[in-house]
Amino acid sequence: MQNKEKFIDGIISNMTLEQKIGQCLVIGFVGTVVTPEILKRIRKYTPAGIRTGLTFRIKSAIYDPYAYNEEFLDRVIRQPKGTVKDFCLDIPVPHCTNEEYCQFLNTLKSCAAESGAKIPLHITLDMEGDSSADYFRGGIRYFPSQMGIASTGDAELAHDCAWAAARQLTPLGFSWIHSPVLDVNTNPDNPEIGARSFAEDPETATKFALSALKGYQEAGLITTGKHFPGRGASSQDAHSGLPVINASLEEMQEHLKPFQALIDAGLPSMMTAHTVYPALDDSGLPATLSKKILTDLLKNK
Repeated sequence: MQNKEKFIDGIISNMTLEQKIGQCLVIGFVGTVVTPEILKRIRKYTPAGIRTGLTFRIKSAIYDPYAYNEEFLDRVIRQPKGTVKDFCLDIPVPHCTNEEYCQFLNTLKSCAAESGAKIPLHITLDMEGDSSADYFRGGIRYFPSQMGIASTGDAELAHDCAWAAARQLTPLGFSWIHSPVLDVNTNPDNPEIGARSFAEDPETATKFALSALKGYQEAGLITTGKHFPGRGASSQDAHSGLPVINASLEEMQEHLKPFQALIDAGLPSMMTAHTVYPALDDSGLPATLSKKILTDLLKNK
């Protein structure tokens, strides 16, 4: 352990301030073709990772909202709604084989390894199950939503699905997944989380999430719990606004149980919620910007 720390300290001591800042960032890229722009950004910003996807996302920077008329925005960018919101209509999805996509990722990794701080890239994506699938070509097998898996009552199935997903993704070059979802979906009308959650009670959600975490760990994929401190009670979609969850402190303690359990089990990273929680921070700031929630609660407690 001491040798590892010495090795890491040596790398950091030779980095510029800009390179250190870059290592706090994961930047996005959509598509299957290496462009001069993504190579330029890797060299310039030295990011820790790239979040990739094959689909054109609604919030993708590919679309300038001021360059299109309202009819186009309504037809292509703002639709559809709900849990399948990530897919734009009338735009064909680019096709590639697993081998081609692996080569694409290796090119991005080589760019990072040969320039700047020469630190390897993490390649990350969403692959929760059901409609949450950022890579869906080359014979990849899909799995039900987390709630669908939990409805079987078999927690081992959560382990097996996570392990299988990871075993499909790691040979392609992915190293990090934005799963599992730890939200306890207490609002049946939740437009964003819904079936992405394992359950509507913290005990079941925790049981299945722990099993999924073990599956990902055994297959060698870095995991991310989300969305801290819990978006299961929301009535709004955080992708298109700033929700406020007015749950009491006691209610939020219940939503925090899966997060606490997975942190205790070795969860390595966390995705924060772009949501305001007055019971946890009365400043009006969303959790992502809240010292009370991120530092005092998540890091210190």
